[in-house]
Amino acid sequence: MSKSLNFLTGLALLLALAAQPARANPAQDVVRDPGLPQDAKGLDFEIGRALFERHWAAAPASTQAADGLGPLFNARACVSCHPGGGRGVPFDKLGATLPALLFRLGSHHAEATLAGDPLYGQQIQTQSVAGIGAEASVGVSFETHSVTLADGTVVELRKPIPKLDQLAYGPLASRTVVSPRLATAIHGIGLLEQIPEREILANKGKPNYVIDPITGQRALGRFGWKAGVASLEVQDAKALDLDIGLSNPVYRDAYGDCTAKEVDCLKMPTGVSPQFENLEVPSSLTRLIDRFVGEAMLPPVPAAENAEAGRKIFAEAGCGACHTSSFQLADGRNIAPYTDLLLHDMGFGLADHMAEGEASGKEWRTAPLWGIGQALRADDVGLLHDGRARNVLEAILWHDGEAAAARAQVEQLSTQDRQALIDFIGSL
Repeated sequence: MSKSLNFLTGLALLLALAAQPARANPAQDVVRDPGLPQDAKGLDFEIGRALFERHWAAAPASTQAADGLGPLFNARACVSCHPGGGRGVPFDKLGATLPALLFRLGSHHAEATLAGDPLYGQQIQTQSVAGIGAEASVGVSFETHSVTLADGTVVELRKPIPKLDQLAYGPLASRTVVSPRLATAIHGIGLLEQIPEREILANKGKPNYVIDPITGQRALGRFGWKAGVASLEVQDAKALDLDIGLSNPVYRDAYGDCTAKEVDCLKMPTGVSPQFENLEVPSSLTRLIDRFVGEAMLPPVPAAENAEAGRKIFAEAGCGACHTSSFQLADGRNIAPYTDLLLHDMGFGLADHMAEGEASGKEWRTAPLWGIGQALRADDVGLLHDGRARNVLEAILWHDGEAAAARAQVEQLSTQDRQALIDFIGSL
């Protein structure tokens, strides 16, 4: 890109950011990775933060650097699903679904999952620009059952069952599987990308190898609930494409997830601009978004007095077999994400029956636990892939399959020891 075009892009961006309304969910508590030098390039981080928070407009708009929303979308801004850079909130106090809970469409077969549903694509978009309707309204009902622990404590567990109403183009295909997926925190994503592959493969678990859309080569998946994405760049690009409907250097279709059968969607104007690489979010802007997401960290939370005792119980119960506490990066730094980034069979209770890459319908990537302390401070907590768990104990009790033995150990803990374990996890 020429210097003059860089200048025009930057000028247009600054004007667009200056003109946008006050932000409802600013990521103001997100800080930079403390291991990085605090040099002048920190300005790129702050501009990336602004882009992460900005609300995109439908085309045509007065500022071409800020339009291109949709035509179908789930949210107008990244921060809508990742408030404060943290994990999304799935349900409001009445149980209605919020934008951070996305409804992915796929199949029992990985190849079919890539295509999604023949009518609705890879994801249900619940919002649309003026002139067309959304694909559907979404909600959940809950199936519940109770578990009694060794000390007599009774815990009610709930499982959300997706409901799709007012489907605009008719029913889903008979083979289509619907999987609710909660937006995860962006905490530490850049550091997870820096873990050497050999360090990941040294752990006991199943790697998910996927085809990288940038290189066309087979690569180790690290991101997403089933480790279906190999790089931070693709993860961000996929969110821009599916969630906001913005074309970008990786996913260049300005109509986003609109399928060939959604004819009205394909007639809508787009935000594609020749001066911006014939995209709605050109590489000059995606690099800034990637910079922010790659360096963003959530501030630590105070540890409870019994957290150290809980750390020992965590290890004794076998939780660390998958939630690996420590990795060494190539630069010599040690990080503690509490994940192995590998797949594990979690049993039928958590199964979504959707294949992704080499992951089966029962397999999930070990979720990183670092940053969970911030999520637990929210008014409405949602843990696990579909936000079903309202607290740490519920999340543990859903573990099955390869994690069944560890869950059984937790069920037998005394009240005091169980609370120490919960407090330790809440300190991460």
